[in-house]
Amino acid sequence: MKTLTVLTDFSPRSENAAIYALHMAASIHADILLFHAFELPVAESMGMPVAWPPEVYDEFREGAVSELSLQAKKLETLLALTDTAYKPKITYQFQDGPLFLQLERLFSDRNNLMLVMGSHKKGLSGLIGGNHMATVMEGTNRPVLIVPENAVYSKLCKIGFATDLSHSDIAVISSLTTLATHTKAEIMLAHIHAPSTLKTEPGEQVRNFLEEVAAHINYPKVYYRSVEEEHLQEGLSWLSTEVSCHILVMVHREKTFLENLFGKSHTGKFATETRLPLLIYPDPATHLPVF
Repeated sequence: MKTLTVLTDFSPRSENAAIYALHMAASIHADILLFHAFELPVAESMGMPVAWPPEVYDEFREGAVSELSLQAKKLETLLALTDTAYKPKITYQFQDGPLFLQLERLFSDRNNLMLVMGSHKKGLSGLIGGNHMATVMEGTNRPVLIVPENAVYSKLCKIGFATDLSHSDIAVISSLTTLATHTKAEIMLAHIHAPSTLKTEPGEQVRNFLEEVAAHINYPKVYYRSVEEEHLQEGLSWLSTEVSCHILVMVHREKTFLENLFGKSHTGKFATETRLPLLIYPDPATHLPVF
């Protein structure tokens, strides 16, 4: 069965991400897996690492499993009060060890469509501050949905994909159409570029890309929009505030992607104020989900 995996640390932010994922799962007929990776902090004595006694580990483990069970019950209560045709099955899983060691095993099941996690601070500006975000982005070949603090799910009517017109984006668009089909959502292909980069309209690169989209994508609600902004953050901010997208999509192509987008030297309006969920596809990807 199709599954959305929610990474949880039991914080209010991750709980809100789980609620968002629950509503999305209901709309695409998928189930929910709450996942928590647990690692005891290193104990030291006289400057040397020492092993925790078994009873300490058991106490931490029991606490984590109890929290997972409680969060699952909260989601089940919410689901019972929600008018939806499909009721996602909610399960939870606890694993001992660093998160990066669990991701490959977690996604050995191809039905596990994507990861969902909450942002660390208001908006998305806190993502780089936490180790988990970099761990997840570099450790998984599945899309990652980042749910900002206090984001509320609404029916996906418009998906904004910030594309750089790369050939590999065609496969991402194909995957997105399977998500859009459930709610008959529009997919806006937004090319954010400096005003001087396109000499003519629509430009040879744009024209070639759109011809490729037309040749490979069989979905009627895909359209192109040129966004003239000097910086990526400004273009994303404009999209999130002026175009009324319900979710933004990007492709993570290099290790410096998140630092360039959310780093301290780029504290753009988008990073600090947006409440739109951000769906990040990996590149290269060995498996793109069919929602």
